[in-house]
Amino acid sequence: MAITVCTYNVEWFDHLFDSKNQIISFQPQNTKNKKLKKQFDGLGAVFQTIDADILRIVEAPNPTFKIFS
Repeated sequence: MAITVCTYNVEWFDHLFDSKNQIISFQPQNTKNKKLKKQFDGLGAVFQTIDADILRIVEAPNPTFKIFS
């Protein structure tokens, strides 16, 4: 049985999260949100096309999240 492993670099991924590390809610009237929503939807299409068993997103830090205090 073959397993497909993929890494994907999403430099702007942290822009999709709010200060509480939750995915932002997209507001249609906000121009920036329109662009992010388009990018977010594009990621979904890419991930479905890749169809990996294991997918790791790299360069996707959320700078508001602190691992160590």
